[in-house]
Amino acid sequence: MNFTQKKIIILLIAHGSRKQAANQEVIHLAQKLSQKSSQKIIGCFLEIAQPDIPTALERAIKEKPDMIKILPYFLTQGRHVTEDIPRIVNDKMQSTSPHTEIKWMDYIGSQVQLEDLILNLI
Repeated sequence: MNFTQKKIIILLIAHGSRKQAANQEVIHLAQKLSQKSSQKIIGCFLEIAQPDIPTALERAIKEKPDMIKILPYFLTQGRHVTEDIPRIVNDKMQSTSPHTEIKWMDYIGSQVQLEDLILNLI
């Protein structure tokens, strides 16, 4: 049997900040995670900073992945997570690559492991 591994690219989507150092933290996190995993991870931003979501999607699509996973790097399920990010991703994918599979991951703040991390910190 031929078990070929799917090519998956993950977009780690943060809000974006006017403070460049904050944006660099997200980009560096994505780079570190890429180095430690078997999947490419691209850091990008909802607003203010670059690369924005459409630019990151274009970058990912050029690599012809089987799947793009969307990981909102947000602590709460506000409007950005439930409305803005899905709208931007869906609009871009319909206009550029309607056949690429998109998988929505739960936002960071919903992860059970976050509770343990916070408990360990305090």
